[in-house]
Amino acid sequence: MLRVLVTQLLPLLLALLGAVIGVLLSLLLGLPGQSSTRMWCITIALLLGLVVAGIAYLVCDEISLDRKVQRLTVRIRGEIDAASTIEYNMRGDTNADANLQRYVGQIEQWRDRVIALLQRELPNSGADIRFLTGTGEVGRGPTVYEYTRLTLLRSNLGAVLDNLHSYAQRSRS
Repeated sequence: MLRVLVTQLLPLLLALLGAVIGVLLSLLLGLPGQSSTRMWCITIALLLGLVVAGIAYLVCDEISLDRKVQRLTVRIRGEIDAASTIEYNMRGDTNADANLQRYVGQIEQWRDRVIALLQRELPNSGADIRFLTGTGEVGRGPTVYEYTRLTLLRSNLGAVLDNLHSYAQRSRS
């Protein structure tokens, strides 16, 4: 909420500051004013303080967002690696059909872990919906379905990673 106020009020404050500086220059150049010089100096100091505080808030907010993105990047890359490990094991298993239930359990556990991560760290951003979009290839058997579903979910998580800064910003508002 404060961020929205600062970003919307900052241009107004800058315009007001310009007007105040204009009045200050007229006072300093000796043009007659109706207020005391001390009151104008206090007003200008307060406005400058507000502008500096607004800018400092925006800078600190962006630093906080970047730290969150860096932290989540490491976590999401780890989850992508976990999906790649499951996929590699499925691809190399000559008896994958017989071991399908084990792989389904691993895929579901990984999927639930990623959904929990996205919902906790990026609430209301749409990252969890983007991750779950799509399904496996139908009509070629359950093993192919689970394999293609896993690769699609991993690709979707990569897409979330590519747009992580945007999802992080959305989750803050």
